[in-house]
Amino acid sequence: MQLAGDSKELRRLLPVIFLVAAVTIPCTLLYLSVIPGTTFKSLTGLFPTTQTSWKEELRRVMSAAAMGDKKKTVIIAMVNSAWVSPGSVMDLFMESLKIGNETRGFLDHLVVVAMDEKGYVRCMEMHDHCFALTTEGVDFSEQKNYMTADYLKLTWRRIEFLGTVLELGFSYILTYDIVN
Repeated sequence: MQLAGDSKELRRLLPVIFLVAAVTIPCTLLYLSVIPGTTFKSLTGLFPTTQTSWKEELRRVMSAAAMGDKKKTVIIAMVNSAWVSPGSVMDLFMESLKIGNETRGFLDHLVVVAMDEKGYVRCMEMHDHCFALTTEGVDFSEQKNYMTADYLKLTWRRIEFLGTVLELGFSYILTYDIVN
């Protein structure tokens, strides 16, 4: 008799289980399709494996720039080529840290994250702590208009990156976004 009762309960639960699965799986796939660079292969990163080379490079750059506090704090500025050309906002930002009242020391802890190759090359010319944050198949070298598909990809990429910084054990101060 007990088996028959369990069978009825199971039959009542099956539609609920299928409904939850039918909603959860497509939502997960849609969510992952919006995040640049996320594929089913990258989901294996959720499980303990060897660090990817870009994470090792990020750890190296962050460690070199980290403050001496136990939280390993860094200052992060995210840029693209439009914002690092000579005479640009980035030059003004760097100069203000050099000549400001007791701000020169912050340059030692500033990590400039370049969203494109040209931005990275320019960063390397003007600063010691640069990191190239690339996203396969996406060009972040130009301005992205608010709420367009490319803007959302850029936003998700930044969020994913900042999450990785925290996962690596660093604290950060994020400057006003120079890239948009």
